[in-house]
Amino acid sequence: MVASLMGLAAPLSAQSSLPPQSEMARADMIERVSRSLVHIKGSRAAPPMRDPTEGMSEKEKEKLLKRDPLFVERWKARTQQRASDERSEGSGFVIDGSKGLILTAAHIINGLDQLSAVLPDGSKQNADLVGVDRETGIAVLRIANRSLPSLTFSPRKPRAGEAAINLGQMLPMHGTMASQGMVMGELGSDPNYAAGLPELGEFMLLDNFLPHGGFGGGPVVNARGEVIGLITAIVGARGYSQGSASVMNVASGFRAALDRLASQGKVVRGKIGLAYDCLPKGCSVIDVAPGGPADKAGLKVGDVVLAVNGKAVSDNRALRRSVGLAAPGTNFVFAVERDGKMSDFTLASIPGDEVVAEPEPVALMPPPAPVRID
Repeated sequence: MVASLMGLAAPLSAQSSLPPQSEMARADMIERVSRSLVHIKGSRAAPPMRDPTEGMSEKEKEKLLKRDPLFVERWKARTQQRASDERSEGSGFVIDGSKGLILTAAHIINGLDQLSAVLPDGSKQNADLVGVDRETGIAVLRIANRSLPSLTFSPRKPRAGEAAINLGQMLPMHGTMASQGMVMGELGSDPNYAAGLPELGEFMLLDNFLPHGGFGGGPVVNARGEVIGLITAIVGARGYSQGSASVMNVASGFRAALDRLASQGKVVRGKIGLAYDCLPKGCSVIDVAPGGPADKAGLKVGDVVLAVNGKAVSDNRALRRSVGLAAPGTNFVFAVERDGKMSDFTLASIPGDEVVAEPEPVALMPPPAPVRID
């Protein structure tokens, strides 16, 4: 009976043992994109720890070491541990191979001055910091290599339900790691999720499961291999967790800042000299900087801003993004309610260092920030 059943089984062909065509296409795309990924390492010389015996007399030192002979050894061990903690690792990707420019997340290189990049072939090169824009959460590095291919950006913002593939160059896991999921939707400005994220960034949640560490700063690509965002953080427990999700800094939200950062090494933001507090029905003006653009345009304390350039604003982040992402000199039309009447006020922003600082309300009890992927 067994022999007859075995005889009925058709032999497997070479073609039937291959993955479906769609899976092969995805694997080919990931392999192509991986040629533009790098692993970023950074370190910083830790400030020396003060000698705990400083100021003691010889007699006091002798008494201390008699009571605790291993005191000095333990202090040295703590000093070495502190120095080793001044490090960071993450991923990045090439945005202009002809110039050796690499994009990563700002928190990956936060405060570090000794940067390097491990290339796809395993070689290591020193990296120079071109610039950091903490308000959108991006950083640009430059390496000597000019042969790596550049990744292209998607021309549009992704929608909920579209494919999202997170990629990272993780060491010592022997190369590119990939995690496929989909875009879940807008993160929005809910402080329970947005706290701790760059204020001018635009974020979406992905359902990709990620290991903690290594993916941060890597690209999120669509099914065509186009960059739709940058991996910024994870929400939920460390490691793999059914309750976790990854946070993507949407590329369409930081492209203008990236262009200025890559070409000028910095991003000069426009300011209008306005402080405000936003509720779902609009943003109330709570202070106007004397002599600033808002003051010259006629805005006053108590005005309620309902829209900027025709787009409704209902939270601090939305209004700040409307002005902060535009270059200085951009014209804005503010739709304002004053004493029950609607009026339009036209003004132009000026460089941030030319106007009084603009205080913004801060939550009295900010929730814990999302876990960073360092």
